[in-house]
Amino acid sequence: MIKDSSLLSIMAIKEFTYNAQQVNSNTYSTLESYLPLAVGYLVLTVPISLWSRWLERRFKYET
Repeated sequence: MIKDSSLLSIMAIKEFTYNAQQVNSNTYSTLESYLPLAVGYLVLTVPISLWSRWLERRFKYET
């Protein structure tokens, strides 16, 4: 759901991944190039996930 959202399309997650790959191919420092990418992705996805979980609990329909 989050990968296809317009928010990540605007932020060009593909471009961030491509830049990390370029840094990795030039410096052979995989951890240093992909760690900021992973942290940035978590910064975007964790709050959205927590917010959607809160909404589900708040508007739970009891049958």
